[in-house]
Amino acid sequence: MANKLTDIQKQFKELHSKMTKEGLAAFKEATQELFNKYTNLEAFKWNQYTPSWNDGSPCVFSVNEDSLALKLTLPKGKEDWPDDYSQDEDGFLEYEIPPEDEATRQEIYNLLGPDEMLEMIFGTNVEVTVTRKEITTASYDPGY
Repeated sequence: MANKLTDIQKQFKELHSKMTKEGLAAFKEATQELFNKYTNLEAFKWNQYTPSWNDGSPCVFSVNEDSLALKLTLPKGKEDWPDDYSQDEDGFLEYEIPPEDEATRQEIYNLLGPDEMLEMIFGTNVEVTVTRKEITTASYDPGY
């Protein structure tokens, strides 16, 4: 019996490793297609985490789609975004984006799932940043 369990554990680890590698490769490919399609898209980022407290409910990992932020090239002739576009310290548009870029945001939303796959690929309690050149993660504290 222990041999059977050991074999299954080994298969699980191998499958997990394969899915992580193949999932990352497919994600990179999909993001490059996105960058090729939307030439004004410079980067995008989001955070994903497992809360440490959830008011008595189970603490479950999730991708925080509401945190999705886009870094876009300014339209020609513009030196800065209008005041109604909130930017973070790195120049990402946090909440509102120009209406003509809504299709870009929607396609990125479509890449953000399933949650379990993104957790396998990038981990938990991280902010993921995708640029034309690389994908990076940084530690993220959801604050609870």
